[in-house]
Amino acid sequence: MNYRTLYTMLPILALLLSEITADAAQFVNTDNTQQLYDAILSQRAIGCTRKEETLYEGIVKYQRTSSEWWMRCDGKVDDESDYFFPRINTYNSKIDSLVTDILGYRPNRTWKDREVWLRVNQVWKWLQQNQLSPNNPNYAKADRYIESLPSWPSISNIAHMCYKYRGICWGTCMSRAQLFATLLYSVGIPPEKFAIAESRWKPEYSQHKYVILHVNQSWFYLDPTYIEQRLTKDAVFSVGHGRADYIHPRSVILLPGSTISGVPLISDSRGY
Repeated sequence: MNYRTLYTMLPILALLLSEITADAAQFVNTDNTQQLYDAILSQRAIGCTRKEETLYEGIVKYQRTSSEWWMRCDGKVDDESDYFFPRINTYNSKIDSLVTDILGYRPNRTWKDREVWLRVNQVWKWLQQNQLSPNNPNYAKADRYIESLPSWPSISNIAHMCYKYRGICWGTCMSRAQLFATLLYSVGIPPEKFAIAESRWKPEYSQHKYVILHVNQSWFYLDPTYIEQRLTKDAVFSVGHGRADYIHPRSVILLPGSTISGVPLISDSRGY
């Protein structure tokens, strides 16, 4: 292969380097540039498969979909959105005030990745500032209110709790993921851009829930269990704790209207 041909291939290779798998890796740092190119391209074909080493489940298989996402072959999609997100499309003055308090304005739905990430930052920062500590005199009252609900808290319940008790009370990882996802939906982030994910957590048979978000052509994880960690507006990155296998979720819980059709492979990048 001459240098001119190689030069024309460089932009494509740069785009695809993140897709290198075992089949392609054997050609790295060799003179077999064409074989590397062909191997990477074969891994981007719809329907092709790849194997991933997980933290607690051994090897699992993923398949490339028409959306160009890698989907876990044995992944489970839970679309009981009415159960996990009751009355999420409700609108009233308290909800309007809550959303305006978070963003500073009344939002429309946006698909622009830059704007999506800015709104994620604003929700994250608002949660940091408005979660009630156990030492707060309103904490026990807010906790009793949440426990008294017949279902997962709706956006109306969250708004009521916030303005009656001057903050929010949440508990388990699922409680945090559900509330975080509800707020993301309410500030205008489309349901196909995010979901609640469940993965293994050390020890092996425990589970952990968190939120996954699709921006900049990649999936990232955001774990509100670690809400004290800092996000920035200028760089997209994942937030969590190393003990959970965030990049290999076993299942996802969808928001109403979501078009997500499987359980995606998550980027392990902590910066973008």
